[in-house]
Amino acid sequence: MNVFKEFIVVEERLNGLLGLKVVLCFQEEVQTFSIPFAEEIYSAALPWQKGVPYDSDSFLFIYTSFLTPYKTIEFNVKTKQSKVVKEKKVPSGLDPSLYTMRRCFVPIPENTRVPAPFGTPVSDKIPVTLLYRTDLVKSENTNPLHMTAYGCYGYPLDVTFEGKFFSLVDRGIIFAMAHVRGGGDLGQAWYETGKLNHKKNTFTDFVACAEFLVNEEKLTQHHLMSMQGLSAGGLLMGAVMNLKPDIACAVVAAVPWVDVLNTSMDPSIPLTTVEWEEIGNPNEKEAFDYLFSYSPYENIRENVKYPNILVTTGLMDSRVPYWEPAKWVAKMRASQTNGGEAHPNKSILAMKCVMAGGHGGSSGRYAQLKETAMVYSFLISELDKAQALNSLAKTRKKVTKTTTTTKTTILGSKRTTTVKRITEVSYV
Repeated sequence: MNVFKEFIVVEERLNGLLGLKVVLCFQEEVQTFSIPFAEEIYSAALPWQKGVPYDSDSFLFIYTSFLTPYKTIEFNVKTKQSKVVKEKKVPSGLDPSLYTMRRCFVPIPENTRVPAPFGTPVSDKIPVTLLYRTDLVKSENTNPLHMTAYGCYGYPLDVTFEGKFFSLVDRGIIFAMAHVRGGGDLGQAWYETGKLNHKKNTFTDFVACAEFLVNEEKLTQHHLMSMQGLSAGGLLMGAVMNLKPDIACAVVAAVPWVDVLNTSMDPSIPLTTVEWEEIGNPNEKEAFDYLFSYSPYENIRENVKYPNILVTTGLMDSRVPYWEPAKWVAKMRASQTNGGEAHPNKSILAMKCVMAGGHGGSSGRYAQLKETAMVYSFLISELDKAQALNSLAKTRKKVTKTTTTTKTTILGSKRTTTVKRITEVSYV
């Protein structure tokens, strides 16, 4: 919020979108209006700045979306005119008309709907933001799709410009962002209904979003999907895979918080006691039992085919120590070995530990770009393989081969002929 001599500017969140409202409160009659934007999906926020003239008629704000690089805009309250004063450019160029950016709303399953504290109204639908190349989208559920989510600490996933997304989208991969409960995308009530003893709602929301994109939007199939989460979003990835192992073909879990129960019981670890207000104190039996029921490490399933997984961690990470994902990966590998490398339930489980990295990954601009390239090469490779297998399954032809064997025997003066017909059905 910024306060001026004749008006106040307030950030507001409406239907999951971050926008701005101007309050003309220093007049005889208070008036308000929201700043309109051309795009239907966007984020507009006040910058951190000092020395703003108190008696100014104008103010600055930052505007962005999936298709609009960050802009600094000056808005005049009296004339209601906007002027771009600074704009980030895309060196390679960007034509927004080639892309579609839209939202769909996924009904929350009836059995996971819970009231918010103090009777605060809460939405019964989960927003999912989609970005894709309009000319590359195919019909009949044959599109590869990559979905991300976070859903923790009341932190919202606002729609902002990320150039790296286009490395996927320009290859025909649909990018989806699920705004699940536990985040602050739809306000405080949205957060409250996805924390403590409602934390599992975050996981079931993600599964509901994936199934909606398959069954209702008919954009993809589970074996053509990949998914990605970071930190508490890595907890989401681990829990979702235990709930529905066939939800996707590939998963990226970055610095994932997967040993939730053990970490939460050790107050010497940084942030542990702070987390008790988010997930509960495991020293209390009710909280212990609830954490035990969804902690990814404790709920790894035996003899189950999981997606192929890439896990990243940092040796210097003080928030999610490297040993958390390391022991999770080790247990996952042990649960799937089952006597040999060729076992049908064995998945790829790759882990990369950045020796000089922390919770934010590699430090330095180029090191982070290389890390992103590694993650995206994994995702693209797995989705390409999934598409190839899907195409092969659709083009296989049914071939029926019949073999006839005639056997003649002479018993005394009688001749007996036995005809054996063998029918073999195969696909090529």
